[in-house]
Order: sequence, then C-alpha cells, then structure tokens
Amino acid sequence: MKKSLVILFLSIVSCVFAGNRSSVKTEGNKYVVLASRAVEQDADWKNVVKALCDRHAAQVLYYTERPAEVLEALQGIRPRYVAVVEKPQRIDRDYVIGMNTLARRVTPSVYADFMWGIITGIDATMAMKLVDNAVGPLVLDNGLVSQNRVELTDADWQRFGYVGYGKSGVKTRPEDTLAVKWWPVEKQFEVFNQLYHMVEPDFLLCESYANKYSFSLPDNSSVYEEIYAKDSVFHYKTWKSEYKGNRIVSYDTVRSMVNWSGGRKAYIAAGAFGCDVDNPEKSCALAWMGSPNVTSMVGYPANQIVLGQTLWGGLKFWQATPGRYTMAEAYFLSRQHLLHTLQASSPELLKADYDYNWNLNEEMADVYRKMQELTGKQVAGAILGFWQERDLLAYFGDPKWDVRFRPEKESYTMKTTCKNNKYIITLKTKENFSPDQVEGTNIRMFDSQDLGAPNSVGPIPFSFLFPQRLKNPRLAPGQDWQVALSEDMMLVYDAWFEAGKTYEIVLLVD
Repeated sequence: MKKSLVILFLSIVSCVFAGNRSSVKTEGNKYVVLASRAVEQDADWKNVVKALCDRHAAQVLYYTERPAEVLEALQGIRPRYVAVVEKPQRIDRDYVIGMNTLARRVTPSVYADFMWGIITGIDATMAMKLVDNAVGPLVLDNGLVSQNRVELTDADWQRFGYVGYGKSGVKTRPEDTLAVKWWPVEKQFEVFNQLYHMVEPDFLLCESYANKYSFSLPDNSSVYEEIYAKDSVFHYKTWKSEYKGNRIVSYDTVRSMVNWSGGRKAYIAAGAFGCDVDNPEKSCALAWMGSPNVTSMVGYPANQIVLGQTLWGGLKFWQATPGRYTMAEAYFLSRQHLLHTLQASSPELLKADYDYNWNLNEEMADVYRKMQELTGKQVAGAILGFWQERDLLAYFGDPKWDVRFRPEKESYTMKTTCKNNKYIITLKTKENFSPDQVEGTNIRMFDSQDLGAPNSVGPIPFSFLFPQRLKNPRLAPGQDWQVALSEDMMLVYDAWFEAGKTYEIVLLVD
C-alpha cells in the first residue's frame, strides 16, 4: 500500500491523542435539543429541555408531530449532537426509524450527520434524572452479562459476572479468577439476581428474546416464569399448571418485586423489543432507567432481528480498543459502517424501506425475492440484516455523555496535522498492536459450521472520529486506501496494519 510523503513544518498545527485512551475534545461542535410542542407546554418536561440547553449551550427546536418537521432548521445549524426530549407514549418503532432517517437527510451524503439520543422517562422526574446522571464521565469497571454464548470475558473488569445457559461465572475482586458454577436452569433468575448484587454492575448486556414487555434470561423454556415491568419497577413471578378434572389450571407460586438498584450504568439490550417505551406502564426499558439508574442504553423496538449488526457492531467499536470511544460515538460509527456496506453492496436498499410487517419465519423467500427485485441481483444473506437494521436501533441518553470502557495499555497513537487544504493522519502502531483485536474478532464471530450459533457479525474496519468536522474530506490523489469518509469520521477497510509500523493517510479538505 502506498504511503504519501508529506513535508511537515514546525509551524503546522497538530493534535495528538492515544489510540486506546480518551478521544480528543470536540469544542465548537453544535448541540441541538429537539422537543415536541406537548413537551413545551408541560412545565415539568420543559425543565428537562432547559437543563440540557443550559448544560450544552444548546439551541432548542420544537416540532408538532414528528422530528422530521425541523429538517430545514437542522440543515442550517448542522449540529454534531442532537438530544430528543419526548414523552414515552410517542416513542414507538416508527418514531425511532424517523429519527434515524432524519439523521441521514441533513447533508446529501449517505451517512448519518449527527449523534442522537432520546431523553425520556415514565415521568419528567425520571427524564431529568437521565440528564443529571450524565454529568461527569464514567469508566466502566464492573460488568454483568446475560447471554447464551458469553463473549465478553472477565479480563477487563474489576468485578464481573455472567449467566449463560445452565452455568454462571463471577469474580468480585480484580485479583480473583473467574469462578464458574453449574446449576439447574430453573434457578437462572435466582443466580442473576445474586450476581447483580454481588457485582454491582455499571455495564449490563442482556440478550433477551422474551415477548414484548418482558425480560428473559438465557433460557426460560423449561420453567414457568416471567420478569416484567409495572410502572417502571421490575416484578418476578413463577407459576405452575396442572390438571384438575378435565381442564388445566394455572396458579402463581412466586410473585415479588425485584430490587435492581445501583449507581448509573450503561445497558445494551440485545435481542428483541429491548427498547420499547411507548407503553410506559409495561416498558422494561423504562424500568431499567428507574432504580437501576441506566443512563444510556441501546436496543431494538422490534422482533425478529436477523443479524444484530448495528448493536453488536457498536459493541465492537466500543470495546475493541477500550477507552477510545464513548458509547454514543461507538454506535455512531457502527451505523456509518452499516450505511457504507449497504451503499457498496446494494445502494437501492438505502432508499427502499424495509417492511416490518413481514413475518420472516414464514416469508423469508418472499423477502429475498423483493430484495432481488429492488437490486436487480441476488443479495447475500447478511445484507438482509443490514437493510432491516438501517434505521432501527434506538439510543437512549445524552449523546454527549462520556461513558467508556476502561482503557488498556496503549497499542497505537494517531496524530493529525493540518496545513492549507491538507489533513494528514499519522498512525503509529506499537509492538502490542493486534489487528484481530481492532477488528473485534472476539465478539459475534462464529464458524458457519457451528450449528446453533447466532449469526456472525463480521469484522469492523479501522475507525477514526475527527476531533472537529472537516469540510468535504476526500482522499488526496496517489493513494489506494479503501475508506468511507464523512465530515465526522473515517473508516479504513482491508488495511492489515502491522505492529511497530507508521502509516499516513492524506485527505484534502475545503
């Protein structure tokens, strides 16, 4: 791969930061608060808007029905961050899709033009808590994971616990090794509840495939149980069914409230219906924002997720080089990667809307035929997942909150220099640099022959979030890097960077 030779003068303005540490500050990047007229007319909710505006020196834009109404104003302001303050009843699947669509329409590019998050709650007090909790950074030290195939390990945590199918693991001190136990599957709630209080997590990842408005643990097929929310509080019940006479009678055996409190935390709601809030009395997402103090979370307001590319891909960007990105930045980059992949493979699917009325269990062949009709070619199975998720992922919380994984030992540094219309990015890898780690190969990468494994989420590209926006960035002539570029970021594809090397990428900017 060619390296551009650029003469650097001492007078060049430059900024340097560690590849595995806090990213460069982004002063001067605009912040907008969107809110409905219903919020504006409610004094308690309007105070939430005011708190965000005061904290971020933000401008507020009001809409009547949907945020898309303020597109022209957003095009004039060009914010890098957008917080949406809205009552939960209005935040349904179409609302989330509308926000993702709006983020792609501010400029003519195919990429999202701002990072956004929804500020909501069962009432204005909870919404204000979401704002207040995002004051000051949080480094994630203690993690709790609930999923069938546990891919995050205990290596990077002070305290760590996991619940898989029929087994669990826990360490409660940094010097401990992970203690693994096997237990009957009907004890999974009991084990998760114990681990929650032992670990006191500030990071949660739960892969739940329960019905709408329920929360499930790795496998609940062999036990009658339900974890559900009522008025933003979790409840747990079990029941039995037995024959009496000629009919089946069911009755509760356990019914109790669940105490999952704790300090502020980040939550990845993997699986189905992870971020449904439009029925507040039953919403598990709002229950997590209650006493558990979830301050930022991501998930899908839908079922039958084919791939999970945006969600698992965002975790890769966030965790592959710990400490480099905030949660919002990582999920912003994951979305850009998805959009670039669609553009490169099937640009028609950037325009056509996915029909969420399709039942993929019964209509998969019809969906593939529709994709072939739209694109004029047979499309690989993973692209269906990319199309389905194009505008689906929901992010809750202040998009400017500084919440990160704990940094590891620095494995690379990056330096930017600017002169005239050239923007030079210099990457220096250290001896401990690992291409596999940077590509996120430890998360959601399964052998296709491994029956029963979830769908694989492919490797992620090398990424760089510009400290401040660049105007019309493009590769300078004479380079053969494969990149995706927007005014906010760069993704580098098919570049197998080696340890102990120096690389330069030169961009032209207006």
